[in-house]
Order: sequence, then C-alpha cells, then structure tokens
Amino acid sequence: MPPPPPTPKWMQPLWVRLALCILPGAWAVFEFTNGDQFWGIMFALVAAYGAWTYLIQYKPPEA
Repeated sequence: MPPPPPTPKWMQPLWVRLALCILPGAWAVFEFTNGDQFWGIMFALVAAYGAWTYLIQYKPPEA
C-alpha cells in the first residue's frame, strides 16, 4: 500500500480538521429537520468520512 500524500500545512491545526467534520454534520441535521432525507444522508456521510480521515486516521507530519 502506498504511503498517504503529505498533509498540507493548513490542515494541521485541530480546529480546521474539526470544522471540516462539524460543518457538514450540522448541515446534515439542518437537512433532516427540513425533511430532505437524501441530502441529510449525503452530508452525514461527508461528516463521517471527514471524522474518519481527519480525526481518527490523522497522523501529524514528522518534523
């Protein structure tokens, strides 16, 4: 398996990675409350992928 690409500098702060997970999750809640299940599911999946990629599997770059 090839190594993952290097992480850009703007992705290194925790608040940026949290925002990339929380914003789609909040939008999914908004869509669900308005009765649109399709877009709610789509944004929930984006939030779940972001959490997996940017929070769970994230490895800080080595100095």
